Amino acid sequence: MDANARRIPGRLEDRFEAPDATAKIDGQEYSLRDWSARGLSLYDFARPCERGDKLHGSVHYRLGDQAKSFETGFYVVRMDPDENTLAAVFVDYDRGAALSMDEIFYPDGG
Repeated sequence: MDANARRIPGRLEDRFEAPDATAKIDGQEYSLRDWSARGLSLYDFARPCERGDKLHGSVHYRLGDQAKSFETGFYVVRMDPDENTLAAVFVDYDRGAALSMDEIFYPDGG
């Protein structure tokens, strides 16, 4: 995980700020606000969508000095049009994506 990442306390599971991670959805790149092994929230997401919509794209991040990415679906759980933020859970991802998330969020196998 990037040295700039910071744990966010008080959540059901560990979430990390993600200053250098992005998500690409329909060819548009968005900065991650934060993320966990289950999902993410994005800044500057100004396109129309509602809770329950399903999107598809990829997540791009750095792990140490390596650039990495994985393909995933996103199931929208919250959209704030006033702040242009979106929260979504990961769905329909393959084993490689699951292993990537394990490497990020459970580096010690925990």
